[in-house]
Amino acid sequence: MSRFGWNALLVGMLVVVTASCTIHIAAPPPHEGGPVRATAQPQNREPALHQRSIREIGPISNNEVVRLERAVYVGDLVLNGNRIRVIGQGPRRTVIQGQVVISGNSCELHNLTVNGDLILSGNNNDVRGAEVRGRVSSHGNNNRY
Repeated sequence: MSRFGWNALLVGMLVVVTASCTIHIAAPPPHEGGPVRATAQPQNREPALHQRSIREIGPISNNEVVRLERAVYVGDLVLNGNRIRVIGQGPRRTVIQGQVVISGNSCELHNLTVNGDLILSGNNNDVRGAEVRGRVSSHGNNNRY
């Protein structure tokens, strides 16, 4: 019994089991000998992220909810308004490649990754739902990160 929980009798064949359980069988070249091993190869299940400009988001007003797609947004995101919620598709699925500056109050970031610095100069902002890979600096009051 292998560590993958299946039995196999391998005689003169090469079997490769991938993460999605697709089995590829190939006969070895006639000059090779020795034991035959089964190996599991992980597959990337998600396609690469598309790159978009942060400008595609457009101007953001007070009390607005912005839902971002699964992509890499290149550029700096600046939130000047109040009570703005920016919601992504999940960490490492929605990525902001640049810094995020929140000068408004009571703004929130959820389900996204920031590959840059996060600067909080407003008050009562909540960015605990974001993965920040840069430095976080808070110059306002009651900011949660």
